Amino acid sequence: VVLAVCDQIDRLIRPVSDGTESSAIEQELRSMLKFLLELVGNHSELGYSILNKLYSIIENVVNSHAMSLQDSAVHNVVNTITESHFPVRMFMFHIHRFLVAFLDILDDNGAAADQVLCKVKDLAAFVCTSNLFDCSIHTFYALLHSHVNWGSLCDEGKNIRGLVEGISKMQTCECAGNMLAGGDNWYAYRAGRYAACEGVWYVANMIFQHLETRVQSQFCCQWLKFFSHMTYLEKNAQMLLQQACHAGSQDNDHINAQLGGYIEKLFEVCDGLSSFDNVFEAMSIQTQAFHFQKWFLALRMKVLLVLADILKLLDSIRQSVVNDANGGNPFVQQIEYMNETSSKLTMLAEECDLITSSFIDMDSKSVKVMSSLTVSCAVLGFCIKYTNLMVDSLVSKNPMENFGDSWSIVVHDLAKQLCYRDSDTCRRLMSMLKEFGVCESSLHFLPRFRFSKVGCISGDILAVCNYSVEEMIQLRNKSWDVRNKDITPVFKDCMKRLRNIVAALMRIHFKIPKYFFRVRPSFGSVLISSGAGSRKQSALLVSPGSHLALNLCIQLKNVPSDTCSFSKIYCIL
Repeated sequence: VVLAVCDQIDRLIRPVSDGTESSAIEQELRSMLKFLLELVGNHSELGYSILNKLYSIIENVVNSHAMSLQDSAVHNVVNTITESHFPVRMFMFHIHRFLVAFLDILDDNGAAADQVLCKVKDLAAFVCTSNLFDCSIHTFYALLHSHVNWGSLCDEGKNIRGLVEGISKMQTCECAGNMLAGGDNWYAYRAGRYAACEGVWYVANMIFQHLETRVQSQFCCQWLKFFSHMTYLEKNAQMLLQQACHAGSQDNDHINAQLGGYIEKLFEVCDGLSSFDNVFEAMSIQTQAFHFQKWFLALRMKVLLVLADILKLLDSIRQSVVNDANGGNPFVQQIEYMNETSSKLTMLAEECDLITSSFIDMDSKSVKVMSSLTVSCAVLGFCIKYTNLMVDSLVSKNPMENFGDSWSIVVHDLAKQLCYRDSDTCRRLMSMLKEFGVCESSLHFLPRFRFSKVGCISGDILAVCNYSVEEMIQLRNKSWDVRNKDITPVFKDCMKRLRNIVAALMRIHFKIPKYFFRVRPSFGSVLISSGAGSRKQSALLVSPGSHLALNLCIQLKNVPSDTCSFSKIYCIL
């Protein structure tokens, strides 16, 4: 089946590569690629063979044009849109969209094998080194290469062999610069949006800074100026978090001393994010108040503040361990602070879930980004609280089984986030509770219904989640082994494991959901109430000893006419 479909695609683009433009050909091409995506969704083992065939098709397109192209330095191709090249350009953008969706499907199914990732990177690098394609295509495929390198499918530092020469950060910026020089502003905006959604902030910042000077309307100028400033802040935040993690993990006093400076700069980033409320107020138009953007940025600021607090906490614990000459309990003073930090993370996870459920028209990919952020906060809060309880039980010399109720609460906060996203990890959490002597009846606390907007989480977050739970299980086993002995090594091990988990989460590039770029008003509703027994519609009156009678009306807002009608509407008072 794969061979037949790919052969049909090859036949379709032959007239396209000769310069023939046809909407019928484009529509059939979309249908073929959509069929391949459905095939991969049901049979992920076919992914590599599909990629291999598409790679061969692209090579054939390049070879068929080799005689008509003059040799020129790669990435110096002028970004012109000619009649003969537009069909090839259209074909390559369709393939790019296919590859992005293809990787998302494999990521959701946990089937993104190294062989497949290698092939995607090979294909992206091949496209970027071909003079046939213009700088817009080079930029999108360079960002796709970055998506596989740093995005949701590769662990940090993972060595993937068998690649052609990779695409460096400088080459990606050069591709974007050539695209901007060519004047294709719409594709440049799409590339900036794609870069921001993949967390490639240095490219997004470069593009939006350039586009800021190219627009005419006041609204577009403010919109791009906002993204220019926001991507600059996120670029700095990404760099500061990585530097802070590196500094906090070193035993060198000089490097450790730099950590305070990184944390202070993180607070400056948070101040910058908090200033965007005024920007949105200035941009607001009659039907748009940027509710999602303001809420999401406020949440992002809170997350950064908590991350800065965690870095300060870990550094304080490290100094306490180093300065503790008597081998005492350096964590005792930090227990309350750890409790407070864990509670903040739990509330942030709940708030993130609330944002996701509040915008009913959010696309599935944006839901996935929000779900990943939710689980990140939940797993970090779990690890800090778990470590805190472990320390508390060792310091007080109480058996950990005596903390059964506390363990139930800790596991519940994470398990309720994972029960429909990662059932394997959730089952491991349940087994942990049983080992702590929690009665069977207390395990039935998970929701009995499935939320309508539960999204998958990205592979990198899932990997860190599994790693974190495993680390906590090992920590528990080690603490049991040293009971009634010197517990100082356990304290140090707690700090090391917690620091490694924090570093693993901070290495993951922060992404914004595609829904963030939505300018059209969001779906919503207005609840109108009036007193059923009152003559005045604006008044609510109730006689002594009587019940309050209300007429309630839900009025939907901003629902397009082509949207299917809702079968049920729930109103929670």
